[in-house]
Amino acid sequence: MNGIEKRCVAYGGKVSPDRGVGFFRWGMFLVAAACVFLAIGVAALPGQAFANRTLEAPMTVSDDVTRVSVGKFDAATHEFVVGAHLAIVEKATGAVADDWKTEKTLHETTKVLDVDKAYVLREIEAPSGYQKAKDVEFVVNAVEGEGVTIVSADAKECELVDPYTLSLYDAKAPVEKVVTKTRPQNRATSSASPQTGDRTPLAVVGGLAALALVAIVILRIAKRKM
Repeated sequence: MNGIEKRCVAYGGKVSPDRGVGFFRWGMFLVAAACVFLAIGVAALPGQAFANRTLEAPMTVSDDVTRVSVGKFDAATHEFVVGAHLAIVEKATGAVADDWKTEKTLHETTKVLDVDKAYVLREIEAPSGYQKAKDVEFVVNAVEGEGVTIVSADAKECELVDPYTLSLYDAKAPVEKVVTKTRPQNRATSSASPQTGDRTPLAVVGGLAALALVAIVILRIAKRKM
């Protein structure tokens, strides 16, 4: 029996060289196929990891889709204030990006503001009976969902009610009280009016002295005639 026959498998009591060679070939094929699939899987791993990192990257906001809403309210009642003249200006240049008169609704500025640029919300003119609010500096963030960041403002005059909505509050103007003072009128005096105060006793004494003098003169005349 040659070497090939020794490596063959007995089948049905007979030695079958072809069947042994067939098993060997199928085994080599399976090993090769496993190596190919393993190589494909390893090669795909870096790409898959890169794809996962790409999905985790933050979404950014384009200048063409920025949106900021502004409402004007009474500081005490939180009701809408109508007739205030507001504007959004670039802090660096002073250029007006948007301006409007307030109504009983929110004003929306869309596709106008640039991201990561400083703007100032300014009240140009307050309606009658209200004080002008102070300037509010803000920035529209480039990362989606982070909304607007208020850089500087009085917390009592402006707040964020949601990431992209600013509420600006106006306080009532103080009411000026007018106080009228009336000076007492001096009483007019005339020669016919009786003197009062310290002058009254002097007048009485003077009158009595005059009467006494007249009486003395009359008595002397009477004695001479007798």
